[in-house]
Amino acid sequence: ARVLFIGSWILGRLGLQGIRQAVRKHPGRLNLVALVTDDPLDPAAKISVHKRFWRYYSEQTREDYELRILEDGLALGVPCYTGEVKNAVFRNLLAQWDPDIIVVCAFGQLIDREIIERPGLGIYNVHPSDLLHHVGAGPQPWEDIVARKAVTNRTSVHWVSETIDEGSVVGQSPPINVALPGGQPC
Repeated sequence: ARVLFIGSWILGRLGLQGIRQAVRKHPGRLNLVALVTDDPLDPAAKISVHKRFWRYYSEQTREDYELRILEDGLALGVPCYTGEVKNAVFRNLLAQWDPDIIVVCAFGQLIDREIIERPGLGIYNVHPSDLLHHVGAGPQPWEDIVARKAVTNRTSVHWVSETIDEGSVVGQSPPINVALPGGQPC
């Protein structure tokens, strides 16, 4: 299967690491064809810098995160793309890469129907909340964790749909400790 990975930030790097491990475990069965990431430094980027996790970081830190995931992709020898995904340039690259499956993890752009319908095996999002129980859906799962004063959280994997976090859940982690030192909620 040809895998396209789309992600950014810490969670994106962890997701890319998981894809890399799966490729190593199943040589010849999985092939990472490219990495796509946000550009949190582009003032014209459509990633909601002021509404999402990027707002908690300085411009220098945002640049460091973006460069780290790009370095990870380049170290794997795959093409890397950063920027808007709803344009002709990206759609041409997507056609060239021809992924069978797309995995998304911490990506700040809405993905439209043309991209969603492209891979034959589907497009899946790794979302840091309990979507099976309707907890933390939407573009601000981190704020939800804090607002709930959570000490545990789950990560869900769901089909991507045109509505944020509305696709069917296909997998979920057990509870993950998210408490601060001393067991205090976030």
